[in-house]
Amino acid sequence: MEQITVKQAYFYTVSFILLMMMLYSLNGLVWQVIGIVAPPPLILGQWDYEDAKGQLLWEKYGVTENTTVAPQEVQAFVKEQREKNRQFQIYSWYQGAARNVISLVVCFPVFWYHWKVARRLE
Repeated sequence: MEQITVKQAYFYTVSFILLMMMLYSLNGLVWQVIGIVAPPPLILGQWDYEDAKGQLLWEKYGVTENTTVAPQEVQAFVKEQREKNRQFQIYSWYQGAARNVISLVVCFPVFWYHWKVARRLE
């Protein structure tokens, strides 16, 4: 049986690690694309009316007491906050997908080089 050299072991090990990194990035990319194409429902706890009212007063007037707002205004605020959360979630998916694509673009040539050298050393 032929013995493996240290150089071969290095190139095969690096190739294996890069292959695992690429599979991990590919898995993340698939999940990010699924999240972009078919987003799951946004799961948020029910906003308590008083908490939403306090947040609205703080953001709009800078106070939380001695000011009144209409219930419709509070409902519109909750709807706006949910939409902001949805937009942030979609932005995060695009950002994750871009990160995974960049990882694949960087890892593949390095993997291919190490794999070719390892095969050539046999």
